[in-house]
Amino acid sequence: MKFHNSLEDYTSSVSNRIAKQEGEMSSGRIEFLTMLSMKGKRKLKYLVSLARTYQPYTFFQARFDNTNTRSLIQKLSMEERRMFGFNGRDIDWEHYIVNVHLPGLKRELFRRRSSYKNSIKTDQDFSPGCVIT
Repeated sequence: MKFHNSLEDYTSSVSNRIAKQEGEMSSGRIEFLTMLSMKGKRKLKYLVSLARTYQPYTFFQARFDNTNTRSLIQKLSMEERRMFGFNGRDIDWEHYIVNVHLPGLKRELFRRRSSYKNSIKTDQDFSPGCVIT
């Protein structure tokens, strides 16, 4: 796993990795291609769009700490802990991101894109001067 300091660094690294994969697939040995295939370009565009979406979080130079959350949980009674128990370590973050969050994000983006396209069609179909028979 490699950590990137900027979107530009990430884009360069991913582009090189895709080129390397395409070189391996096309020649059986590792070689970098000067240009990505159309499929490689689409893949790069998709991955960079995700990185842009999450840029405020992924390239944010900070550390997160759950000390206060753990302290509050310790102050709960056993009954309250059973009712409101929370442990961030119990969350399977990879499963959540890959199988829950990203599919939900894609659905929402497709829904919005479809809604936007329909609104354009509606505006064009019923523009001023249009006669509906």
